[in-house]
Amino acid sequence: MSNKETSLTSKYARYLNQHSEFSDWLSTVDNSLDNSLRSNAMNEFRESGFPTALRGNEAWKFTNVNPIANHDFDFDFKQNHTALSSKMISEVSPYSDEWNTITLVNGIYNKALSRTHDTGIVIKTLGSKNTNCSLGTHADVKANGFVAINTAFINDGAEILVSKDYEAAAPINIVHISTGESAPRVTYPRILIILESNSSASIIESYVSINSDSQFTNAVTEISVGEGSQLNHYRYLQESPSGFHIGSTVVDQNADSSFNTVSYSKGSKVGRNDLLVRLNQAGARCDIRGLYFTEGDHHIDNHINVDHAAPHTYSNQYFKGILADASRAVFSGRTLIRQIAQKSEAFQGDKNLLLSEGARVNTKPSLEIYADDIQAAHGATAGAIPDDQIMYMLARGLDMETATSFLIQGFANEIIDSIKLDEFQKYLLNYFDTSLPKFRFQGFGRGKVYGGPVERV
Repeated sequence: MSNKETSLTSKYARYLNQHSEFSDWLSTVDNSLDNSLRSNAMNEFRESGFPTALRGNEAWKFTNVNPIANHDFDFDFKQNHTALSSKMISEVSPYSDEWNTITLVNGIYNKALSRTHDTGIVIKTLGSKNTNCSLGTHADVKANGFVAINTAFINDGAEILVSKDYEAAAPINIVHISTGESAPRVTYPRILIILESNSSASIIESYVSINSDSQFTNAVTEISVGEGSQLNHYRYLQESPSGFHIGSTVVDQNADSSFNTVSYSKGSKVGRNDLLVRLNQAGARCDIRGLYFTEGDHHIDNHINVDHAAPHTYSNQYFKGILADASRAVFSGRTLIRQIAQKSEAFQGDKNLLLSEGARVNTKPSLEIYADDIQAAHGATAGAIPDDQIMYMLARGLDMETATSFLIQGFANEIIDSIKLDEFQKYLLNYFDTSLPKFRFQGFGRGKVYGGPVERV
């Protein structure tokens, strides 16, 4: 570990040791959220630090986190007292009075801005008594320094349990809102979602901010999908354009369960969506889709891993990106099919639309296959809007901006149309319409693509 990383980890360790509010809070929680979880995570962080190395660091090869590691972000364990209202939240995130809503302000659960309509949904704060003992068992602190330090700094958050045999009538809307007050701040949102057997729910996770200040969100979400259960999951990232976002989600699926997720990413200077799905028992299925936009010098990284650890499992990864200006994007989709996972199916795809000469995407869908009775396919493409399509629309009287807007929207709609929650789909379509002028066509045959499919058999 470098001297810089040693210094950085020491700074976090000193913070934990010196801030009395952290020790005071620890004394109020029971053994389900004890010191050992944090101390183990801090020890791991001391060993690993943030993944800043340029060599021998495949998982972070194309995403430079030095701007995060070198920035001196402030952190506060205390409740944030910013005057927020439901109206203010609805102006920056998907929102409905009819939804079950869980609001975290700077990573801290806000009871006044949260409500539950469904009796089969149980919500607890992670700082309360009787928090589920599975916290920390899905997301491994050895995964990377971001998961480790989030776990070391668990202060508050929410546990959401959907009861056995229960079908949630209304979506569960989890709003993570950063206020960015005073000095640049880091927040550590933590969510635990548990679907008991034969239950179903739709969940939206929104990460938004109410200003354009520099900030850092380091979020971890753990999800357990019980036998025969179905979760439709949506992730919306629209934070400060000068901020940083690292989001880690780990999903464990049991027999005959279904996990369908669609992510929408835009806005952060550096943003990463790190998703691991483990298909642990036969019949488990996941469908993972994403749409990402980059402009200016922004950077978005989707790092997706699916582990077929049982026979008769199914996975599909399908992402689309739109890149403008000098922005960057990364798609890394890895599917592991273990020897035991016979009769499984796995598919991957990543398509990118490059709107300028300076835009660049690194794409790497990959299959690692150890079973011999499976179906699998993968692929990646990137390029500009085809010249003939532009000329066709210009010949029919459309101006360049209108023509390219229609074509870009058509490219994106394939992902948006896969959203099963009507209100959220309409929200994204409306948001996409209003943001399209930022993605005007800038020339024919532009942009660069690096990488390509990798297969190991």
